[in-house]
Amino acid sequence: MFSLTSQEEKALFFVAVALALSLILRWALPHRENPGLYDYSLRDSLFKALSADTLQTAGSGGMNPSQIQKQAIQPHVSHMGSQKKSYKRHSVQKVKNSLKPHSINVNTASAARLKKLPGIGPKTASAIVNYRNTHGPFTKLDQLKKVKRIGPKTLKKIEPYIVLGKKK
Repeated sequence: MFSLTSQEEKALFFVAVALALSLILRWALPHRENPGLYDYSLRDSLFKALSADTLQTAGSGGMNPSQIQKQAIQPHVSHMGSQKKSYKRHSVQKVKNSLKPHSINVNTASAARLKKLPGIGPKTASAIVNYRNTHGPFTKLDQLKKVKRIGPKTLKKIEPYIVLGKKK
């Protein structure tokens, strides 16, 4: 019927063996899924939250802003175990809600205690302590504006939680 040269026969045999081996391997080693390889849950939740926010501003209902914030600003731990730093806002609001009014004395509080104030991070807390050690205790709230990284907005955020007691 067909007459093939010896090279053509060898090539055809090689293709047939390769096809047979691939089918055998597919049958012997079923496809394995690795669902933990890529974690898109954070991106998906942010997309859903932003979509819901857009829908709500358009007036078609959806979640209220506090629900969106709770859903979107959850700290996310990836499969590597590291926490995303860009979602610090959630922890600041959580601490802010747990602070009592006038519970932190700026003249006696440590940097660790000052970090619990909303909008105050480690650098600002240490700047407050350094300023206090250099210039003495604060006598007026406006003196806090002289500390680097504290402006009118930050002072307004922390004002309900601080007190200017005398240093012991």
